[in-house]
Amino acid sequence: MVVFSIAAVAAFCGLVARKSRFFSVVLIGLMLIIGLGNTGNADFPMFFTQYNNPALWKFYGASEHGYQFLMTVFRHFSLPFIDYRNFLLLIGIILVVLTVMDITESVSAVLALFFFVPFIINITQYRFFFASAICLFASRFLLKDKKYGIPIYIVAVIVAGLFHTSTLYYMFFVVIRFLNEKHLKYCAVGGTFFALLLIPTGVMRKLLQSMTTEEKASAYFGKSQSLGVVLAWLLVLCMVLFIEYSLSSRGYTSQANEAAFNAGTLDRQSKKIAYLELIRRMNYLCLPILILLFFDVPSCYRLFRGLLYMEYAAFFVAQYELKPLNMNHDDRERLMLSFGLVALCGVNFWALTTMHTIDMWFYPILEQNMFW
Repeated sequence: MVVFSIAAVAAFCGLVARKSRFFSVVLIGLMLIIGLGNTGNADFPMFFTQYNNPALWKFYGASEHGYQFLMTVFRHFSLPFIDYRNFLLLIGIILVVLTVMDITESVSAVLALFFFVPFIINITQYRFFFASAICLFASRFLLKDKKYGIPIYIVAVIVAGLFHTSTLYYMFFVVIRFLNEKHLKYCAVGGTFFALLLIPTGVMRKLLQSMTTEEKASAYFGKSQSLGVVLAWLLVLCMVLFIEYSLSSRGYTSQANEAAFNAGTLDRQSKKIAYLELIRRMNYLCLPILILLFFDVPSCYRLFRGLLYMEYAAFFVAQYELKPLNMNHDDRERLMLSFGLVALCGVNFWALTTMHTIDMWFYPILEQNMFW
């Protein structure tokens, strides 16, 4: 817990000095030490056993072909499981840092929030972390200034899906480039109701089963939850509405962002504005996740959780880095919104440790480490 206290102090300093390179490096270093040094967590025994027993690969642990192919490569060179796990974690951390740096100058502030939610749980769910980091790093290719951007993004999501099937959901983000903001809203609402109608028929479960295994399909659609659903709903809706207000209150509405979002050439400022609109539209397409939450909160909430560091980045860009497009120069409101974002991050942290059982998912991350 001493390391966690040090991280908390570093995160606080990173938030206050939001552009600090020093605290960015400190936070990245802590993530590397805690993540790569971890030797035990809730999923560690399962994936360790799978890695060392190829005979189990068809029905135990992860069944995705990319994940199993890379296991074969590492096993060919007689490398232990922890080297394989750390390779995926390291690539994930690098991609997250590069993505944050591409969006915002407030790198240390974003990493400070990211460290607590969702990085701590990403150490355990390293496959999803790696796969989602690929997808969100590739989201830069959804900006219109990138040549062949859409094909590159599609390939990246397919590659990510070979490591964690659920990240294929991010393929829906492609429609952002083909629909305007108004039609995208209709698409998101329509998709939500369509998903709601399909679930009782069993079609969605069969679709997932065709891509993975019966066990994973059961994990997603085989059970319902009550209190967890309400909490996850509130967290998703509160974050989406909070980011929407944070952008709109400074004048960065969809109409105001339209020119930058559709520009073929972007300077640094217009690129930030384009990212704001991209993240807003991603949030629209996360609406169908609310339906999936009825069936398995921990498994389906991760789809939105993976976007959180982009939500954090959007907040700091709109509130601290770009000049307001309206007459809103109220520093008190900006300060209150900053506290609100930290509070939302704290509730998310509490919810994740509650949903996943703190003794299994949190304490082992901090206590079982090769460096202490």
